[in-house]
Amino acid sequence: MNTAQKGATFERLVVNTLRELGFDASRHAASKGVVDIEASIMEDRGMVALGIQCKNAKRPISVEEWNTLVDHCKAQGKIPMVAEKIQGRSSFSLSYCTSRAMRGGRHLPRIEWIFVATKGKGKQKQTEVLRRNLDVA
Repeated sequence: MNTAQKGATFERLVVNTLRELGFDASRHAASKGVVDIEASIMEDRGMVALGIQCKNAKRPISVEEWNTLVDHCKAQGKIPMVAEKIQGRSSFSLSYCTSRAMRGGRHLPRIEWIFVATKGKGKQKQTEVLRRNLDVA
């Protein structure tokens, strides 16, 4: 499986997980843009929209990518989120980007929103969503 296929597989996992949580979610296939996935859900307080950048690489999101995501989502009224695959494991975290990051700094201001673990393969695959900080979004 090449890098693009791995990325698409990871994006589909994130979309399916969001759908299990009640979101309307879709991915931008072969996206080279800022947002890989858009998701929304109607809550008591109104529509909540997410803009999600997926990272399936050993290299974490850069400060420049982070700030571009935050600015892009804020301009569109969406909550900026980053989904990061945990290398060597069948799990990922989805974090809320709380603000822009400082240039030259390594701290990316975030709050982990959910952590997802998957076990098994094919039809035996099970996904366990460990919810945290659900009031963030």
